[in-house]
Amino acid sequence: MATDALGGELRYETGAALTVDEVNAAYAWAEWPQREAWRIEAASARSTWITARSADGRLVGFVRLLDDGGLYASIWDLLVHPAWRRRGIGRHLMELSLAATADRRLVALVSTPMARSLYASLGFVDESHGHAGMYLRPAQPERPAEGWEDGQRVP
Repeated sequence: MATDALGGELRYETGAALTVDEVNAAYAWAEWPQREAWRIEAASARSTWITARSADGRLVGFVRLLDDGGLYASIWDLLVHPAWRRRGIGRHLMELSLAATADRRLVALVSTPMARSLYASLGFVDESHGHAGMYLRPAQPERPAEGWEDGQRVP
């Protein structure tokens, strides 16, 4: 157990398992769109969730780490429940992510405007060695990615 900035007890877990409902509920905290179950399950199978839970087991925050194990990692979906914000939870989740990726050559993330100052305080910059992030949002397929059908992994 750890204690947040206001004295609440929290349990942090790296490699946590989250349900689709928990992830979508957290996306609602940020007013992000709900994701299909198969997408969350596919992302979970390839990522590491780091969670913060209250003493009674309630999910109060998480971050998702996508890591190739050697060169590069990216951090996604840092979310903290609105009632638990400004207690250092997001910073601690980020610190756990950065500790897990300390020997990578590059750790990248995409920031919302609200989180930009947090990431900058942890050393993230808009550009590095003349390189800047670029984005592409492909058209969304009408069916699940290969290996998934109706939200279920196909062996």
